Amino acid sequence: MRLIRLKADLYGFLLGEEVRGRAGDLFLVFDDTAEAFLKTHYFEALKKHEERHILRRLFRPYEGQPLENKSLLLFFGSAMGDTVVLLPVLRRLKELYPSSRLYITVRPFERHFYYGVGEVSMLLNRVLNLRELPPVDYVVDFSGMAGDRDFLSMGMQEYYYKRLFLEPKEINPRHYKLPVNPKALEPVRELVEKLREAKKPLLLVSPKSPAWVRRLPYSFLKELASLAEDFTLLVAQPSEEKELTEAKLGRLGYRVLNPYMTHLDYFKALIYLVDAVISVDTGTFHLAGSLEKPLVGIFNTFPCSHRNYYPRAVCYQVSYSSPLCTAPCLLSFVPATKENPLGMCQPALINKEAYRDAPPCMHTVRAEHVLKLLREVF
Repeated sequence: MRLIRLKADLYGFLLGEEVRGRAGDLFLVFDDTAEAFLKTHYFEALKKHEERHILRRLFRPYEGQPLENKSLLLFFGSAMGDTVVLLPVLRRLKELYPSSRLYITVRPFERHFYYGVGEVSMLLNRVLNLRELPPVDYVVDFSGMAGDRDFLSMGMQEYYYKRLFLEPKEINPRHYKLPVNPKALEPVRELVEKLREAKKPLLLVSPKSPAWVRRLPYSFLKELASLAEDFTLLVAQPSEEKELTEAKLGRLGYRVLNPYMTHLDYFKALIYLVDAVISVDTGTFHLAGSLEKPLVGIFNTFPCSHRNYYPRAVCYQVSYSSPLCTAPCLLSFVPATKENPLGMCQPALINKEAYRDAPPCMHTVRAEHVLKLLREVF
């Protein structure tokens, strides 16, 4: 995490992040956010010794100290799935220290996700103005988590246990059943009732992750549509891919529900109301798992045992080997560059025509096998 100084008053959004402050205010931000902000005319860097002094004075690292009547800041900004896996760990922390206060940083659109989560005392802006920071006794910095060797080699929940100095055997159950906002349920229920007019179970398919390396090809969705005629098939995609999805998948009979990806309360309600889910390793898998839906997760970059903590979830583990790569490969993502804007893996870059929509390992996934697994838990 970094400290940077605001040079001019700003109340709005900068490079997709919410910023609220006056000239001279100090902000605590992720390293990559700091690099992007410092390229604008709104922020300036602090001198290194000044930054280190302020960070040491304000934030004492958490190393397992008792938390009775203490506050703990989790400097966190990871994706929806990471948060779902973290919540049972926070629940255990509150069981051990009921008087503790847990603060967590979030992006604006993530605030709805924490509806009904009583373990968190306060949600703070991920671009954190120090003037808005309540007194904090300890801090856990998760900002470099995606590149941490422990995070890549351990189970997600086991990694959180380690960072918060808890014993894994203490966590039971391993998942956190998220509450659903009744205000979001009502409008989504109207949509779902219309979809049920065909009198078939609703199967939600989430074939794409924000990380290109964890995406399913169009051929899988085409095969699934031909085999799952006893389901009404729904697809939830990132909203920026709406045109491609509706044009291609609509012809196969999928109902495309992209708008429900833009508001987490509604998306949570949608998953709560459908009958079953198939998902790649992304937030949809963890959200459906926490809501105890019949669920198949398709895992190619990480072992299923690193990700599955849910009572009604089964895994399709992609096993793949070629001279260029193997699966699982423990690759969270490939950074996008000018030459590789999608963040494609190296084997796909070598043969873009064959693998433009998904990595080679995901082209081996057969819808027939995935559907068989789903029927076993449905």
